[in-house]
Amino acid sequence: MEGNNRQLLVTETQGIKLGIEVDEVVGIVAIPEEDIKQIPNVACNENNDYLENIIKVNIADVSGIVLSVNIDDLMSESELSKVKDVIEQTEQSA
Repeated sequence: MEGNNRQLLVTETQGIKLGIEVDEVVGIVAIPEEDIKQIPNVACNENNDYLENIIKVNIADVSGIVLSVNIDDLMSESELSKVKDVIEQTEQSA
């Protein structure tokens, strides 16, 4: 990502804080249950298991269709283990 306008969306999964670099944070909204639909199986495969739902959003400045991402599925158990090791090593050397 280029430029000085980097924004970091910080979330947490399995005890690890993750920062996801984004162009823009459009909003944080509460979504009614009836506006959340599961992604059809034909759109899913092992390369995009992290995609979870299709959400219809129409609140303030945020409107349209949004795909939700399951943060727990972004990294494999092996990748999470390696990240935890790096964090532990970094904390010990600080």
